[in-house]
Amino acid sequence: MKKTVNIKKLQLPLAFLLLFTVTACTNAKRTTANAIDKAAQQPENIRIQTENKIPENIKAIKPSHTVGVQTGRYSSIRSKPTSPQRDLLQVMITLTIPDEITRVGETLGYVLKRSGYQLQQPKPNQHELNRLFVKRLPNVHRQLGPMTLEDALTILVAPAFLLQEDPVHRLISYQLNEDYAGVTL
Repeated sequence: MKKTVNIKKLQLPLAFLLLFTVTACTNAKRTTANAIDKAAQQPENIRIQTENKIPENIKAIKPSHTVGVQTGRYSSIRSKPTSPQRDLLQVMITLTIPDEITRVGETLGYVLKRSGYQLQQPKPNQHELNRLFVKRLPNVHRQLGPMTLEDALTILVAPAFLLQEDPVHRLISYQLNEDYAGVTL
């Protein structure tokens, strides 16, 4: 069943709509032109402020080193380095030590692999540290984290050795804890 539309019935409302639109646009242009003409005739009533003075009761805000970066329509972040980016040993890690790594010294090297730091090999006179580096890695140390890199490096040698950081050369080394000096079994 087809519906037929009477075009003559539609012509009258379309004509009124077209007439109204043309009249409204023309009237708007005239109104704007009249307002501009009136303003031009009375310049003493119009004061344009060209100076950008801050009122005395409002304090100027100094720009900070951080800048907000918009990441979405309603969200933004501050462009500022995070704490782990400033102090590399404070990065949070979660590691599973592979089965191929069996010694404490190898594990320390593996933990430092992507940190930007290197493990300083023990000096020949550091007998205790040399012995620790060749000992088998305890199974409990095969799963590390979530913890900071500093905590992971400390746990692997604690309590007998203290972590030493050389930030200039990005080296990690260990020193015998004084409480354990001279202890022999």
